[in-house]
Amino acid sequence: MQIAIYLLPYLVLNAVCHGTEEARLGIAEEILSVLDAAASENSGATVHVITGGQSEVCIQAVFTLLDNLGQWVDDVEQELALFQSFQSSGSKKQASRSKDQSSTSLTDQDQLLTQCKYVSELLTAIPKLTLARASHRCQAYARSLMYFESHVREKSGSFNPAAERSGIFEDEDVSYLMEIYSCLDEPDGLSGLACLRKSLSLQDQLLINKKAGNWAEVLTFCEQALQMEPTSAQRHSDVLNCLLNMCHLQAVVTHVDGLISRIPRYKKTWCMQGVQAAWRLGKWDLMDEYISGADEEGIVCSGSESNAFL
Repeated sequence: MQIAIYLLPYLVLNAVCHGTEEARLGIAEEILSVLDAAASENSGATVHVITGGQSEVCIQAVFTLLDNLGQWVDDVEQELALFQSFQSSGSKKQASRSKDQSSTSLTDQDQLLTQCKYVSELLTAIPKLTLARASHRCQAYARSLMYFESHVREKSGSFNPAAERSGIFEDEDVSYLMEIYSCLDEPDGLSGLACLRKSLSLQDQLLINKKAGNWAEVLTFCEQALQMEPTSAQRHSDVLNCLLNMCHLQAVVTHVDGLISRIPRYKKTWCMQGVQAAWRLGKWDLMDEYISGADEEGIVCSGSESNAFL
């Protein structure tokens, strides 16, 4: 596997530079199929079945490939710019030095320009928004932010709302940025992004107060969200997380026991969070019972696994 991942950028680069148009289109489609699957999984249901890490391995391989291709383009552009600067110089000394430092002929230069164009077209063909969502799926939040900022710039030409040519921020864009900044643990960034909205949504207020550590406020908003979605397993999980952070441990145990009987489909989720309360209360028999439930196969709310055993 490691050898294949190592060789992948070289093989793809060779196919893109020296292959046919059909080969280049096939490579782009293959990359997009991996990223689209990850992006759709990330933006889909609020719950998902925990599976193996094969999906993450594929996405990380694609990111490594794109990074290598982008670096190759940058290196070629620098080499060509250096060669042209030597050629444009009138000094014979610089011209002779350029021959010593680079063996690139005019024919080679034209060939490199063509190859660089092919690789750049491949990179441009991959939507930045898809890359951002796939990065978020892999928990590569800094990478996700980088791609999403590029997406906003491409869409509106600017990212700074205070600039002379201000970007256009839709509510969906702001919500996604707030989600990324929340994962990056940037409370100041969240507060700044909140100013881009005329009015904050319930989810926005949840994120801002969660990162600020105002768990009483978070619990209030979670309960409001639960009233709007009483059957949502994710909302129940959010309430449990708030109670844990407020050290209302007995309330967590009571809530978990009720959820196990009312919504047994998500028993794994409830037990994963119940373990924390039972351990801190010193209820070892109850903790063993929750551990057994957490070890069972089942559906887990997105985010619950990362909150468990903190």
